[in-house]
Amino acid sequence: MPSPVSSHASRHLTINREVTQHGCVRISVCHARRRSLAVVYALYRFESTVLIEVRTLPTATNKGRASNPKVELYETLIATIPNLERKGDANPYTAINGNMFTLLHQSNRLAIRLPEDKRQAFLKKHKTTLFEAYGAVMQEYVAVPTALLKNTKELKKYLEFSYEYAKTLRPKPSRKKS
Repeated sequence: MPSPVSSHASRHLTINREVTQHGCVRISVCHARRRSLAVVYALYRFESTVLIEVRTLPTATNKGRASNPKVELYETLIATIPNLERKGDANPYTAINGNMFTLLHQSNRLAIRLPEDKRQAFLKKHKTTLFEAYGAVMQEYVAVPTALLKNTKELKKYLEFSYEYAKTLRPKPSRKKS
């Protein structure tokens, strides 16, 4: 039975260190936002590490992420802007200052929030409509055609327009409890 030796927690990261019954040191790292877990096993001999094995363990939330091709395309698109973080599991989205600007609704249909001039140009060029979810039209969001979702290079410019537009919006207060 492993015995805990030490534990450290920061805002998003939890690190636990424990010694196993075989004298190995097991270090587990959990990232709160991505809900992924990496475990590092290290065998110490003569006060130096001689064996290190790193494994990323699947969790309930990241099991389904890689299996959906549209989610993979969405993640590829998001990766084109540095420091942009995907949020949400069932409905992946991006937001800045509390303002959502992209949404992959039910991991199937992409919506992008655009300023008025870019929105009208997008609707005309791609022959699409405003995005609708649960029977309500989202006025600032355009529905991205599936064929365009596959074209990361073309869609990147609209993501950049959306990101820049979202930065100009008034910040919304956090809903998280303190």
